[in-house]
Amino acid sequence: MECVRLLGLSHSVPQRLAKVLLDCRVREAEQPNHEIRLRFPLTHRELSQMLGVTRETVTRLLTTFERKKFIQHHGSNVVIYNERALRVLSSGG
Repeated sequence: MECVRLLGLSHSVPQRLAKVLLDCRVREAEQPNHEIRLRFPLTHRELSQMLGVTRETVTRLLTTFERKKFIQHHGSNVVIYNERALRVLSSGG
């Protein structure tokens, strides 16, 4: 329920997606270089339903996050390269 509450407080879709990636995850390991490797069990469709947007929007935003080198994802495996940038985005900054 915490994830849903967090999403209600967010304004933009990128902000909500950043919150989901940071706060609604199963953290697997933090690497010495501060990368965070995690298993993210939600599909793009499930994320879109959670965020109230289309699946295509989720895919486009994840691609944007990858292009900005915030994350990398393959299926349910996600590596967060820039947690700080995602935290700034998730707080509306």
